Amino acid sequence: MRTLFIMNGITFGSSGQPSVSGGDAILIEIAKRWSRKGVDVHFMTSSAGKELCKRSGLEATYHLSSGNSISSLVNYISLVLKATAVESLTLAKTRFDLVYSSCEHVYDVLPALKLKKLKTKWVAMVHFVPPPPWTRAKAGRVNALLYYLNHSVGAYIIRFAADLVFAVSQRTASDYVSKLNFDEEKVVSVPGGISYELIRSIVGSSKGHKYDAVFMKRLQPMKGAFDVINIWRYVVNKYPEARLLIIGDGPGEIVARMKDMITRLELNENIELIGPVYNMREKFSLLANSKLFLLPSHEENWAIVIGEALAVGLPVIVYDLPEIRDIWKNNVLWVAKGDTVAFARKIISLLSNESSYLPSVEDRIFFVKQFDWDSIAERELELCTKLIASE
Repeated sequence: MRTLFIMNGITFGSSGQPSVSGGDAILIEIAKRWSRKGVDVHFMTSSAGKELCKRSGLEATYHLSSGNSISSLVNYISLVLKATAVESLTLAKTRFDLVYSSCEHVYDVLPALKLKKLKTKWVAMVHFVPPPPWTRAKAGRVNALLYYLNHSVGAYIIRFAADLVFAVSQRTASDYVSKLNFDEEKVVSVPGGISYELIRSIVGSSKGHKYDAVFMKRLQPMKGAFDVINIWRYVVNKYPEARLLIIGDGPGEIVARMKDMITRLELNENIELIGPVYNMREKFSLLANSKLFLLPSHEENWAIVIGEALAVGLPVIVYDLPEIRDIWKNNVLWVAKGDTVAFARKIISLLSNESSYLPSVEDRIFFVKQFDWDSIAERELELCTKLIASE
């Protein structure tokens, strides 16, 4: 089965290294496991996306869309045109059995649509139905509007043209059916995943705790990049030596503002910002060397990082978002969205008495075992194989 994965939205972050989101991680982990099963894996992506795939251990045939910036409307339109043009060159050489698009963005959807017209089966991954742009102030007005319009067009095309839709979480699947009138028979809920066995093997060799807490996410306001700094300011008032590790990267202006904020609040000795970490063993070792995991994100659809932190055995504190509450249930500590003071108090309470966290470490680890990437990739492969055979 020759499959083209489309993931054109990867850009280089402030550090000059490729950015990564949960949606990107899903596609890469699925592709890695399909390749081991004999699937001929191709990737249409940017040069940043190719570098990300290679750093993540994925060997594939790459078709570069060459776009690496979507920071402006002009760059976004350029990326759409380049992705669609490159796809035409790809078609002249290769016949695909399946195309698997990574998200609702037009730069992924249009190339998939063109392949669909040549009798290729199309599976589209969808992540969430965004609220009106004026409710997403932290994303910035222009970015929120662009995202909303982009999503609306992409989702419309997916609704009528995709053969199968993989929705990240049951909540997402329900929203697409009830709010966007998707055909319920074509929408399948598929979870994010974790490298369970690898995580557990690394945790066993961990030595002590270098950090009191860790935050790992794409560095954007909607993902809590500034909230976590404000939260840590309150923690340091109680524990002056408390150390927070921030793992991730984002747009240069966002990272610069974060660094300025850390300096202005006199937290340079308390917060370490190290950029993205691609090596799985290094990433999970850093988690295992922390006491707590923090995710004050304002917007999530599954949050792979929560599963990874739970598999390590860490207590997790997160903003109470309806999109993910049904997934993580009582395995994390919920705080009202935006309440940085209450969030800090939860941290202080756990640092004072970590044994007060329920459920137990063993129960948390057992809970996330169900999300191992191997079983998720196997299920998706079975569904796609049946789809191709239905011609």
